[in-house]
Amino acid sequence: MSARSERYLEEMGLAPVWKLRGRRETRPGAPQAEVPASTAPAPASMGDDKVRLEPSWKARLLREFSQPYMRDLREFLKKEIQARKVIYPRGGEYFAALDHTPFDKVKVVILGQDPYHGVNQAHGLCFSVRPRVEIPPSLQNIFIELKNDLGIEPPDHGHLVHWAEQGVLLLNATLTVEAGRAGSHQDKGWEKFTDIIVDALNREREGLVFVLWGSTAQRKGAFIDTRKHLVLKGPHPSPLSAHRGFFGCRHFSKINAYLQAQGKAPIDWRLPKLAAL
Repeated sequence: MSARSERYLEEMGLAPVWKLRGRRETRPGAPQAEVPASTAPAPASMGDDKVRLEPSWKARLLREFSQPYMRDLREFLKKEIQARKVIYPRGGEYFAALDHTPFDKVKVVILGQDPYHGVNQAHGLCFSVRPRVEIPPSLQNIFIELKNDLGIEPPDHGHLVHWAEQGVLLLNATLTVEAGRAGSHQDKGWEKFTDIIVDALNREREGLVFVLWGSTAQRKGAFIDTRKHLVLKGPHPSPLSAHRGFFGCRHFSKINAYLQAQGKAPIDWRLPKLAAL
């Protein structure tokens, strides 16, 4: 492999190991998240110090990085990048949903499909785009429903980090995509990894809200225990399906009513102004 390819892989977070660069990186000597006995990572060739994830998620997911399906996924991504294909989001943002919403802080899970495949859109949170990027049609429809439900005026951007930092896990089923090719990284291993994330929340937590818009999300969340959690289902907010029942679903007010009934703070669905980002 050329030095140039090595540098590019490093920037994408794929060499020499999986990485997540960004906030909440563990400092030397900082307290580490305790690993519950039931989720302690099995002995593996990939050391604990070589997978950089938010600590509460790392405690539950580290073992997955040494499973054959994840090794295959990593090799697939390396080959795609070596072939000079453009992959979204950036390598340091593959696990951004986990970084912004630690395991114990999750209140709501919104399941998406795969990242946006347009230039400069995806940044690791489903339905969200970077500031100063045109708001995609599905997200426009989400904002329309939010106004109809709670009277919140549509914001001037589609950057949903404010939701994530309040406990809304914005999780795509597939965490990467090739530029201009929707669904191009499906069935490469990401779905199994994100199934593990959903399963951990389903088993270890109680009183969460799982939002399943569209048939793909509903299949992915079919195993969620409705005795422990609230599951909200509806059509996808895409322009192709929003008029089949997404509009009028009132999921945002239902989420907050459920959270408040359990003594939890509701989600402030209002986004800060673009100028404040």
